[in-house]
Amino acid sequence: MLQKNYEDYEFYRPIYFGLNMSLVYSFFLKIMFNVFAASHKREKIPIDKWTQAEIFCAVVSLLMMYLLMNTSVENLMNHDYKNYLDYLICALSLIQFSRFFLYYLVINSVSRMLLTLIGMLVSCIPFIVLFVTFWFIATQT
Repeated sequence: MLQKNYEDYEFYRPIYFGLNMSLVYSFFLKIMFNVFAASHKREKIPIDKWTQAEIFCAVVSLLMMYLLMNTSVENLMNHDYKNYLDYLICALSLIQFSRFFLYYLVINSVSRMLLTLIGMLVSCIPFIVLFVTFWFIATQT
């Protein structure tokens, strides 16, 4: 079964690689534009948080893809190595989600609203902990 799943992954690898390379290509186009804009004394395209997150996510995803490409089926049978890969995949998923939320920090009005929401949730943590504790105790009887 593991061999079949590994072969199924082979179909998606070029698509995954192409999507990540498009992010890298977009970043290099911005860099090239800035180089030529500087030589003609024109305004540059800023490298904002969103662009930095895109290039970071693309590089991490490409590194993860390289690691998965070089992992044999025998290594996947090793429980410790498989757990290590699972942790890396979870970290990659968190990085990809952070890229989505960084998009909202680019827009000023949405950024203020999102930061206010995060502040409200952080200030509600004691209440949430008490509520979950009460809920857990109430379901135990």
